[in-house]
Amino acid sequence: MKGKSSNIPGNNRSVIRMLSREFGKYNKKRNRILMAAVALCIVTLTMVFGIAFGKVQAEYMRAVRMAGTSASACIAGASREQYEEVRSLSYVKRVGRSVSVGEAVAEEGTTFRVQVLDKSAWEEIVKPAYTDISGHYPVKEQEIMLPVKSLKAMGIQSPREGMELKFTVHVGLFQTETEEFSLSGWYTDHMEGEPRGIGYISEEKYRRWGYDIRRESDLVICQSDSMDWQEAEQRLYEDVKGSSGLKVTVRNPFAYDAVGQLAGGYSMAVLGAFVIFGGMFFQIYNSNFAHRF
Repeated sequence: MKGKSSNIPGNNRSVIRMLSREFGKYNKKRNRILMAAVALCIVTLTMVFGIAFGKVQAEYMRAVRMAGTSASACIAGASREQYEEVRSLSYVKRVGRSVSVGEAVAEEGTTFRVQVLDKSAWEEIVKPAYTDISGHYPVKEQEIMLPVKSLKAMGIQSPREGMELKFTVHVGLFQTETEEFSLSGWYTDHMEGEPRGIGYISEEKYRRWGYDIRRESDLVICQSDSMDWQEAEQRLYEDVKGSSGLKVTVRNPFAYDAVGQLAGGYSMAVLGAFVIFGGMFFQIYNSNFAHRF
């Protein structure tokens, strides 16, 4: 290499040095243009997908709070075996047990519906629909959780954990119980069409009245967000043994409807994402190609 470089004429050496400097300047300009194009693409993608995601989440939460649950399907009166079958289905994200016990009447005449939920139904399906939750879901036999509007209707403006409340509870059609409960917690709901509110009791209390939520209950289900109600209903009837004799109620998942309102559906959202990524790719490619000439 040393011998070859010594044979390069002096004029050629200066030309090579000049070409090297110019090539370096050319690459620097080209890299700056490419970096600017990449930065623009990143900012555009962040804004587009950030705004879209925020819009979908806001619409999803609004719909969940108005419904009072994140569940999009329900199988009424399901058995323990059917519960286990539903849990094993690949398109079911969450499932919990719920029972509508009946109606409770306070001493001053305030009424509300009474329900009992298992841990999964409360933590994963119902709790996300409520705000300003204080205390805890009932665990002990004489505990109860009430909505703020029911407490206010009873004249209680400043509830506290452990305060004693007396109710007459109509369990089903023929059983009536007069009970004194301890307030375990309270919450604010945003449901439409439910002016009375829902009070929650413990599984232990439900068993004391002679029932078992694990033996028979309504299954509240969250199916895959990309599955509409027709497909979910058909597959539940096909996959759950004995479901043909039960009432299966299904609606579109709230996330499915939120995406549909924004982009026209999951397929259109995916197509739109490909279009955006394709546009970003061609912008960077054209910036590089144009600078070569």
